[in-house]
Amino acid sequence: MPDVFEVLPNRKTGLNSPDSFIVVRGNTCYLRIQGSHPAWELMTATADEDDGRIRVCPDQNRLINAALQLCTKRGGNPQFFEDHEKRPYAKLLRFVREPGAGIDRFNAIAQELFEQFFTIYDGLAPSVEARSTRSSKAPALDDSRELYETLATDDSGGDVYLSDGLWLSSDGSVHDRGR
Repeated sequence: MPDVFEVLPNRKTGLNSPDSFIVVRGNTCYLRIQGSHPAWELMTATADEDDGRIRVCPDQNRLINAALQLCTKRGGNPQFFEDHEKRPYAKLLRFVREPGAGIDRFNAIAQELFEQFFTIYDGLAPSVEARSTRSSKAPALDDSRELYETLATDDSGGDVYLSDGLWLSSDGSVHDRGR
């Protein structure tokens, strides 16, 4: 079974949807859910959350490939778009809470859908771009994660202030938020 994932409220501005959620594992966002009761659309994520705590999946080729495989297995008809920064994403599936269907049944279907996505994603090899990026950055990120563990004073997972407007996230990434 894949590692634990969560569905969290979206913290990205500029998305026009009454309800907006993200599907994350650790501090990485893979999918977005947008819509409103009773219907939502599932799509791939292209950008970090605005607060900098959750980063978008760095291997977009693998993400799109896994999403398309999920879509095919579920009988969906993917549609391709670009966000305002010209990053490609795919709208995958529309899922609906049928009239009279209980929330438990709806949640079970969503759980199964996301488990299936992560099983596919984890079964794919990283793309060439992701492997070369990871191999060149891994030691620095490992050092940064160790630094975070040393500096974090609690278990909240919140960012740690370094200096001059720089913050260190639990995933080892550094963000400039200004002074």
